[in-house]
Amino acid sequence: MSEVLLIEDNPHLQLLYQLELMAKGLAVRTAGTLAQAKKELRAHLPGIVIVDLHLPDSAASDTLATVLDVVPSHLPVVVNSAYDRYRTTIPAGRKVVYILKSSDLTELLSAVARLLAERALPACRPAHGGVLTTSRGHWTG
Repeated sequence: MSEVLLIEDNPHLQLLYQLELMAKGLAVRTAGTLAQAKKELRAHLPGIVIVDLHLPDSAASDTLATVLDVVPSHLPVVVNSAYDRYRTTIPAGRKVVYILKSSDLTELLSAVARLLAERALPACRPAHGGVLTTSRGHWTG
C-alpha cells in the first residue's frame, strides 16, 4: 500500500482529502503545520507528499522551499494551493505537480494516482527485458 503525507492546515479539507485518498486504497498521514510535516518527513518518508502552501507557521514560499529541501528529489510532491502565483517558484528538475484547489477532487486524485504509478514503473521489467512505457501503457522492447 502506498503512503501519502498530506500537509493541510484546514481540518475540514484535511479530513475530506484523507477520506478520499483512503477510499483509493492509500495510507494517509497528516500534518497541519510545517513543523509537524518536517517531523513526519524525518520519521518516515512517504511515497508522495501533498502540500498546501499557506500554513499557520510558514509563508507560502518558505513552505515550498522547506518541503523540497526535506523531501528527496526522487519523491513526487503535489502542491495543492488556492493560489496560482507560486507555480513559478518550483525549481527545475523536481517532480512537482501544481494543482489549484477545487471542490472537485478529480485532478488531485488523478495526479496522485499517476505519480505513484510512475514511481512504480522503473521496478517493472518484463521477462524479455523491455520496459513499460508510460505514454501507451504497454510493453515495448
